[in-house]
Amino acid sequence: MSDVAHQFSLPGLTILDASDAPPGYLAVLKTDACPKDSNENCCRFCDWRPECQKGSHAARCMPYPAVLQDGSLWERKDGCSVVFKKMEAEHDV
Repeated sequence: MSDVAHQFSLPGLTILDASDAPPGYLAVLKTDACPKDSNENCCRFCDWRPECQKGSHAARCMPYPAVLQDGSLWERKDGCSVVFKKMEAEHDV
């Protein structure tokens, strides 16, 4: 994992580079966010999933690059597999 990967942590969750997540969301390691005893698809624990299912791909969640139609690569800067968690506004905390 690169130095960029561990920006800061919250209890039980490793939060990654905020610039590598959709606006208003945090990238959290799948290994932290998904229950280890669950057989469910890890995407079910992602707050961005409804937007992703609509085809809105503001950020990459998978650790490997995807090749876009123009031939460019779309990849995470940190190479981590993540889910996106909605950031809480200060008044919501």
